[in-house]
Amino acid sequence: AARLSVEYSKRKNKKIKHFFAISPAVNPENTTIGMDKDYFLRNHFLKIWKKSLFQKEKLFPYLYNFSKYKKETTVFDLTEKLVTEYGNYKSASEYFTAYKLKTDFAKDLKLPLLIITANDDPVCKIEDFIELKESKFFELLITDRGGHNGFFLNFKLDCYYHKLILSRLEMINFPSS
Repeated sequence: AARLSVEYSKRKNKKIKHFFAISPAVNPENTTIGMDKDYFLRNHFLKIWKKSLFQKEKLFPYLYNFSKYKKETTVFDLTEKLVTEYGNYKSASEYFTAYKLKTDFAKDLKLPLLIITANDDPVCKIEDFIELKESKFFELLITDRGGHNGFFLNFKLDCYYHKLILSRLEMINFPSS
């Protein structure tokens, strides 16, 4: 959403009025390296990613063959193999650099973007967010707690950012249909 908000701001006909990004990987290389250091996160992410890859291969067998990646044990290595074989990148680092949010990315925004992250996020480290420069259209909200996309208010799993996003959307004047 953060990357899309910049691209969408360049359009003349804008139907989207506000962007929200929850715990985004603003520095994908740091995020991937950090994820690989955590046994639980690495294995969880690899499991769901590989499952989605094999589903994609099943749906498009004439385009993909992911069987050779079954034994990959890190997110970084799997990314490296996929982006060099199926993308236009020479390495995972080149790919990550292309997707990293630049410090001053918000200078080109023409629509509001709210990024919500947490100090205790084990995946997207707070250091990557601190360097981002806020602007007229970019607001960074850092909570003390929330983990990676948690932000729960109670044991019923009511989520903090749901209410915040709804309140922001209520302030927008949408054209009646």
